[in-house]
Amino acid sequence: CCTTPRRRRAWTDLPTDRRPAARPTQATEVARAQFEMLVRNAKRGVPASVLAVPLFGMALHLGGPTDGFAHWAIALLALTPVYFFIVEPQYRRWAARGNFENVARLLAGYSAVFGAVWGLGAVWFFSAEPVRLVVLTVAVLGNLTALLMATTIHLRSVYSFSLPLALPFMILAAAPDDPLAWIVAGAVLLMLLIVLMHAHANH
Repeated sequence: CCTTPRRRRAWTDLPTDRRPAARPTQATEVARAQFEMLVRNAKRGVPASVLAVPLFGMALHLGGPTDGFAHWAIALLALTPVYFFIVEPQYRRWAARGNFENVARLLAGYSAVFGAVWGLGAVWFFSAEPVRLVVLTVAVLGNLTALLMATTIHLRSVYSFSLPLALPFMILAAAPDDPLAWIVAGAVLLMLLIVLMHAHANH
């Protein structure tokens, strides 16, 4: 009699391990390229902090208290092996799976810690004495400039790094009744706004 037409086998009928891999979407590829560039920049920028620490320490000794510098320096230097042995390997694992939301959280979290440690240094060693004020301003502006070049492609990392770095120093610098400190606070605020505007323009 009549036979039922044979249904063509769809790829969804195949076992999961035999199905063709899903093609990555354009958004996934853009995210992959974005984070790969961010990680490449971090691989160059994070080790630079190792050189910045002794320079910062020598500059601090030109004027003002330096109590606690060793503890601060250890905390900052510890972030370099944390990046290479924890953050980057975890990034590679999540990126291979296309899990870029977790990647974004990971890199933004690391940026926040890095910015907070530098921000803590600017607060810990703060003094309205002119030489100390110049040293701290150079440190904050130098970090903001590095941020401008390295992470503006990822808006979350820009905010995570720049706000804990700059805001505490700006608040302290604006507090004394000292025109030089006010100028310094204004200069840092201007640089912070430039960084954030540039990041939004490239996001």
